[in-house]
Amino acid sequence: MRAFGETRAVSILDVEQAGERHEAFAVAGEPYVVEVSRRDNVALEFTHLEAWLRDWREECWVSPSGAFLYLNDARLDPHRAPSERSQPEGRYHSFVLPLPEIIDRITNPGARPPLVAPGEVVYWYCGRVHAELRAQLGSLPAPMDGCEDQGAWLSQAGAITTLHYDQTPGFLVQLQGRKRVVLAPITADLYPFPVTDWRTRSSQVIDLPGVDLEQYPNFAGSHCWEVELEPGQALFMPNPIWHWVESVEASLSLTLKQRAPALAATWRSIEYAFGDEAYLRQLSAPQRAAVLAIFERDYLGSLR
Repeated sequence: MRAFGETRAVSILDVEQAGERHEAFAVAGEPYVVEVSRRDNVALEFTHLEAWLRDWREECWVSPSGAFLYLNDARLDPHRAPSERSQPEGRYHSFVLPLPEIIDRITNPGARPPLVAPGEVVYWYCGRVHAELRAQLGSLPAPMDGCEDQGAWLSQAGAITTLHYDQTPGFLVQLQGRKRVVLAPITADLYPFPVTDWRTRSSQVIDLPGVDLEQYPNFAGSHCWEVELEPGQALFMPNPIWHWVESVEASLSLTLKQRAPALAATWRSIEYAFGDEAYLRQLSAPQRAAVLAIFERDYLGSLR
């Protein structure tokens, strides 16, 4: 990608190679792609979802610009609908709709009246269909064994999840359509929001392809990896790693996360504490120092 000083290809491994080399990639903080199964074995029509979930009403996100800033954050209270969530550039909106309508809006854009504005982009996340979706994958490489099923993502072509990093390592498994992913090492200072902001773990740069390098020069000093995922491929993302995701086509993906329960719980506690100014103000200086010590020990220590 133009924003970075150097763009590197992502290594593509077969299932056996992934089992043998996974630890080396994880330690190095580098992504890789594993061919989970032959593409014709994992093709999944969106109509399958309608058959499984025809009676569901689900929340979907709608963005006039196509950009979604760190969607999966519990503090956004995803059960409110319709609602608006602030972004540095514009807003995206939340609606609860019948699932067949969500799928139709994603796979047939423009066929229905817009919910927000002409040209809008629709995104849907669900955490309850993993058994059916994962059954489409067939054999999985050893590193994916034991991964928790984190979520399924259905997105319209043009949907962009802005630059951010996650709490835990895992795999992005592509089931239908194509996704373009740009990744960068966490050691690159790519302008994250402060930990006191609910957007922490997200970059303040929303338009990554059009980033102003005079205003944000750190991008030019870092390398990135870029890959376009096809059905049947899974991208390993070590923890933590910057990543930006674009749906090239209407896309169905599955995320499988490798949990470190104690670390994840500690990080969530710290993140919520820092996001609660009233909580911080009531802490004594020693208590505040203890919170910072936990952050240093259990989170920053994992970056070294």
